Amino acid sequence: MEEGEIYADEIGIHYAVRGERRIGSCYGLVCELHGSALVPVGVEASLTVDGLAVVGRPGEDAEAAFVEEEQAWRLAPALHLFNRVHLGMTPRLFLLDVRADDAPFLPDALHRANGHATALDEAPLPPRSVLCRLPALPSSAGERAALAALAAHGLRFSIDGFAFAGGSLKAAGLSPAVAELSGQRLAEMRRYPEAAALLAPLVASFKRQGMTVLARDLATADDLRMAVEAGVDCFSGPLLGPPMPAGSDMDFRPKPLAGLLPERGLHVVSVRP
Repeated sequence: MEEGEIYADEIGIHYAVRGERRIGSCYGLVCELHGSALVPVGVEASLTVDGLAVVGRPGEDAEAAFVEEEQAWRLAPALHLFNRVHLGMTPRLFLLDVRADDAPFLPDALHRANGHATALDEAPLPPRSVLCRLPALPSSAGERAALAALAAHGLRFSIDGFAFAGGSLKAAGLSPAVAELSGQRLAEMRRYPEAAALLAPLVASFKRQGMTVLARDLATADDLRMAVEAGVDCFSGPLLGPPMPAGSDMDFRPKPLAGLLPERGLHVVSVRP
């Protein structure tokens, strides 16, 4: 086997080989708040190493550092798009880590993955369902053109809501569909009432710009409570379940908030969008 190739095993799960490691796809739930329950509406894709999902951060261990490096690997989005057929549902939101220089290859990867899905009598993934997570704003005219080409194909973008100000987005020519708020930053804000009070207005400002707000990497009930009370739309992270390797049976049943939050009332802040 050669590096730079994607293979399928005996049951159709796609994988690739990097050095002596076998890498594949895993998926974490993305849920949307409906009344008193979180309803799965999509997934966020990441990599596995030798069949195991790695839920680490750079510097925590060698496996996490390996995955972080491989997230920027050009074939990773194609791998996740091909393995999407094993989810058992067609996600409305499909989040991928994408760099600007991956952009020219992504529409073709989606086209080929959808052809694979059609051959298996699975529904194709609409381009607008694909949300390209950008690690940084485009820094050159070439990168801006590449992202504009993705948008022309119907793909959309997700950005770090804490990192990118509205002015910088406008200068980059981006109109993201999703603003993401990390659970780690939410946990930091909870420690300071003055900072926590700013969350609801921040969420409302993203909504005024037409964005869906996603709280990601949620690890505790307190982080979830804070996000719900601030008016966040969607949620992901280990609190909702571990990422599952492609081909696993994922639980797409609604998750009652009462089962995720401590027993005390919610106070949902109303801020006009």
